Formats: sequence, structure tokens, C-alpha cells
Amino acid sequence: PFAVGVAGGQVAAAAGHPAVQASGGGSRVVAGGQYVTAPRAPSYPAHTAAVGGAIGSVVLGGMSLVGCLITNAALVTALLGLAMGVWGLYSTRRGLAVLGLLLCFLALSISSFNGAVDLYEYMNGRSPFAPAPLFEEDGEVLDEPF
Repeated sequence: PFAVGVAGGQVAAAAGHPAVQASGGGSRVVAGGQYVTAPRAPSYPAHTAAVGGAIGSVVLGGMSLVGCLITNAALVTALLGLAMGVWGLYSTRRGLAVLGLLLCFLALSISSFNGAVDLYEYMNGRSPFAPAPLFEEDGEVLDEPF
């Protein structure tokens, strides 16, 4: 017994009727010919949780930027900050999300560079920025270039 009032006082009882679909549900006819409209579901603002992603991205980006100067483990927080920043782009605080993404990219690049330098030092036993050692013909390392 669901119906919707249509123009001219007629009642459409079919659930597939366009008036029923347009109203987002159906109204119920009660005694006396009055219509009672079914309550609609509450509408929430879209992407409200993504604001936390934008703020989290800035926080994690700042922590990563400071942490990349200390340890290479800042790669983990930078990657988490990147993910939260992408999520935060869907929020109303898009500017904060972009700032967080920039901080995370900067921390990620610095930390990756430091990691590559550490790997080079581990594999070759010397800094990549130190001058190359000088060798004589017999393979002995010279301390002085001349």
C-alpha cells in the first residue's frame, strides 16, 4: 500500500512509477486521504574524514623532514604521509594536503639520497665524496699524491 500523490489528485500505486522513484521512496496514504512522507536518510557532508588526511600529511611530512636528517627510517613516515596527503586531496583543506605532500616528497628524496650514500659506504668502505685513493703499479695505496 505505498503510493505517491500525482498531479490532479490521482494516486500511483506502482513502485516503479517515476513519481515514486523521484521522491526517493514512497508516501503512505492514511485514512482521510492525507499523505505521510517517509523520513529521508540524513545527508552528511562529503569527504569530512579526508580533512584528517590533510592534517596528518602535514604532521607526518614535518616529522619525516626532521627525521630524515637523523635516520633513514624516515622513509616509512614519509610514505605514510604521502598516502594520507593523497587522501587529503579529496577534502576541503586541499592546500594543507598539498603542503603535506611537498614535505613528504622532500623528506623522501633526502632520506633516499642518504640511504644511497650509506649503501655506497657499506659496499665500498669509503665515502662517495672522498677523493679516490691513488695506487702505485704494485697495488700499494699511496698517502700523498706526489
